[in-house]
Amino acid sequence: FPVTIGGCVRDKITSEVHKTNYAINDYDLATNCPLDFTKHIFPKYISTGENHGTLTIVFEGEQFEVTRYRKDVDTDGRRATIAFAETIQEDLGRRDFTINAIAWNPVTDTYVDPFLGEEDIKAKVLKFVGSAEDRILEDHLRGFRYVRFGVKYDFKMSELNEVLKYTNSKFISTERIVQELQKCFKVANSITKAKYISILFAKLLGKPSLNEVFKNVLVNENLVFLAEVDIFKDKILAKYTEAFKMYKVYINKPKLDMVTFLQTLHKKDLFELFYIICKGKGKGVNCNDVKNYRHSRTYLISDLNIDGNEIQALGYRDWE
Repeated sequence: FPVTIGGCVRDKITSEVHKTNYAINDYDLATNCPLDFTKHIFPKYISTGENHGTLTIVFEGEQFEVTRYRKDVDTDGRRATIAFAETIQEDLGRRDFTINAIAWNPVTDTYVDPFLGEEDIKAKVLKFVGSAEDRILEDHLRGFRYVRFGVKYDFKMSELNEVLKYTNSKFISTERIVQELQKCFKVANSITKAKYISILFAKLLGKPSLNEVFKNVLVNENLVFLAEVDIFKDKILAKYTEAFKMYKVYINKPKLDMVTFLQTLHKKDLFELFYIICKGKGKGVNCNDVKNYRHSRTYLISDLNIDGNEIQALGYRDWE
């Protein structure tokens, strides 16, 4: 009989133990059945990843992802070469954290938990399956996921030193790190946690990658608090800090000379960041007015000064 695995099992146990209410939106299943046998039982399916042993079966209008038991044969620091396994224990052994390495049989209401993930959920501690070093070197994205899960569930990150030591962001695309960082900010329920995430990601990324990742995040998220995080002393976040200062000027000076103010924003190329901050803060800001300013151009008399040479350059030479 197929068992449920992954996030649905983790969130089921966490909700029961800690009286929380994590929404379970989908159920992933694992089985030792060959794909052809699964297709025979469920003739209505979507071929979502047959090379990796995965089908999405459609049953009574619902979709369920079913994957054959797998084990890792080789890894390159990001992705694994897999082979099919015979037991659920082998399948669970290839997973990242103990809290994700639990299977549940919904018919018998029993768990397969070889790495004691349920105990770690009860103790609110986040651990890797086996050696933290081995799991990270298999897939360096796990270091960033470790931060996200620790923050989301408010679990103690007992192996954070290993994460900071072994994670190498060069194995991961900027786009994937941006996605993971955005997921982190979505689960952070306080400014303190968001700052903590920012600092950990900065340490994981190192300066060369930090700018590009946070540049991508800044244009999509209202991360006003980053202006207050000391570790970000680089050009991109310095620009964000400058836009934040302009925001303070905007809300604290009721008789602001808007022509001069808009000139400054446009000249310093700060308007987009300024608009993001206004949307995020809300208080004291008429966002409709700011939006109207967004594409407007304001000119001072000094901007319009021209001389005869400029007129001649336009082709005007004979005057009537």
